[in-house]
Amino acid sequence: MKLLITTGATVTFKKLISFTITEFIQPCIDLGFDEVYIQYGNEIDNGQHLSKEFINQCLEGVINYQLTSLEGEFLLERGGKSIKLIFFPFSNNLSKYIQASDIIISHGGTGTIIDILKYSKPLLVVYNEELMGNHQKEIAEEFTNLNYCINVSSENLDEEQITSKVKKLITNEVKLSEYESNSGKVIQGIIYHEINRVKS
Repeated sequence: MKLLITTGATVTFKKLISFTITEFIQPCIDLGFDEVYIQYGNEIDNGQHLSKEFINQCLEGVINYQLTSLEGEFLLERGGKSIKLIFFPFSNNLSKYIQASDIIISHGGTGTIIDILKYSKPLLVVYNEELMGNHQKEIAEEFTNLNYCINVSSENLDEEQITSKVKKLITNEVKLSEYESNSGKVIQGIIYHEINRVKS
């Protein structure tokens, strides 16, 4: 199986990235994933690619696995089991990774959520509590209320909890509704309502 983790195109979603690399690798292996795509962001400041530097810092902390790297791909092996991590900062063709994946964990960006739902992929939304003027929580909860996804706060990235949620998506214990194209106006209304509610 393949898992896609998408964290947004600009600000580095450090909590989700760090959790994935330092705590969620073994659960991914145990759940049966053999490849994990990680879209980690494109945050650049004074010529420094801050997102990529953070990825490298996290990988330096992975000490319990034999690690082999090749052009953005890392093979982690331990105890006769392995998993491939494929990193990329940003893609104009994210749909390629969405279609290739069995399960998706996404940041709370509205556009990304809708893009994923169009392909009827099981989705766990992790909304970022640290963003200023953040409305991701409200948006994620509304999509969850429509039964299009499940969600969790970035403040609650617990290995046991996330593993349980992903397992329920894999086994269809959580049965999500299929996104329909005519849902667009409903969702636009939700987004408009929530953004203006946060502003008021």
